[in-house]
Amino acid sequence: FVGHPLLDALRVTCDRQTFFDCQHLDPRKPLVALLPGSRVQEVRSLLPVMLEAVEEMRIQIPELQAVVATSDSVAEEVYATLMSPHPRVRMARNQTHDVIKYADVAAVASGTATLETACLGTPFVLGYRVSWLSYHLMRHMITIPYIGLVNIVAERRLVPELIQQEFEPRRLAAELLALLQDAGKREAVKMGLHQVAEKLGTPGAARRTAELAFRLMEQGANP
Repeated sequence: FVGHPLLDALRVTCDRQTFFDCQHLDPRKPLVALLPGSRVQEVRSLLPVMLEAVEEMRIQIPELQAVVATSDSVAEEVYATLMSPHPRVRMARNQTHDVIKYADVAAVASGTATLETACLGTPFVLGYRVSWLSYHLMRHMITIPYIGLVNIVAERRLVPELIQQEFEPRRLAAELLALLQDAGKREAVKMGLHQVAEKLGTPGAARRTAELAFRLMEQGANP
């Protein structure tokens, strides 16, 4: 095992104060990051639920701030249309890792972003929803107890998984509030995420792969 190449791709571009200043946010108030995926259909399916969950959370935490980390593969107009009923939620483009790093908690679509969030140490709730037919076809093929990469690596339910009908605003809000309002729970999750990140190895996977390839070629040339 040479390590996960994702570790070489993590790029936090600014410090915390600079991030909050650029996003016109208050660093003294809680922040939730929303990562609804990198495909149009994912964003259209998941982001409305995430946005409604933020509104639910604001019933208990009126000062809650939220930022959507957008993907270059989805047109900005798609986000703008979905976010128009939620003017207090901000949008950050090309700053995904900064958004994750400086958020207190996050709602994340199942996929690589969950590993990015784990490596950056932010407690999160995983969510996903597909068509009824796709879900039932996949359920018959999945033989492991979790679908989230982080939980698979951790070999336990480290972060909540809200799939299909469970992924709805009130349930998502409740899970995020539990992380925000329970410092002990939040720290326990952070510790678990750190352990997951350690299992992924250290940066430099591409270099180590190249070195291994050279050694194998040399052995082949000099049997």
